[in-house]
Amino acid sequence: MKSETGASNHGARTAEFERDLAELRPSALIEKYRSEHNSHRAMKRRCVDGNMTLAAEWTDFRSFLFDMGPKPDGEFTIDRVNSNIRRYGPGLCRWADKKTQSQNRSNTIWVEVDGVSITAADLARLAGKSPSTVYSALASRHTPA
Repeated sequence: MKSETGASNHGARTAEFERDLAELRPSALIEKYRSEHNSHRAMKRRCVDGNMTLAAEWTDFRSFLFDMGPKPDGEFTIDRVNSNIRRYGPGLCRWADKKTQSQNRSNTIWVEVDGVSITAADLARLAGKSPSTVYSALASRHTPA
């Protein structure tokens, strides 16, 4: 299910999905869940490149798909819940949209406005200012809006 943050711990786990996991041959599973397989392959490539580590159980696509579930939407990709943990594995990842992923970077600047935390980029948008104006104001400790 997609949350209001644009992230999903698991896609919709239907009876059909559960049956697919139990019964489909590996090639048929890959064909039916092509988009999820592409994300799995890209994740493994990042680990081979040395940028990340991968839990042993996720080297197998079926195990990965079992833990993650299907994507809630084709635009979602795998996202590490805590961007400071450079590992992919069960409980560490979710399906997320681009906005959620951009807010989950270690260099994202968060500000509190009226008791609500928002990104500096969202503050700029709400205030009708350029992001660079807001970032400069924050760096010089001025009120950005």
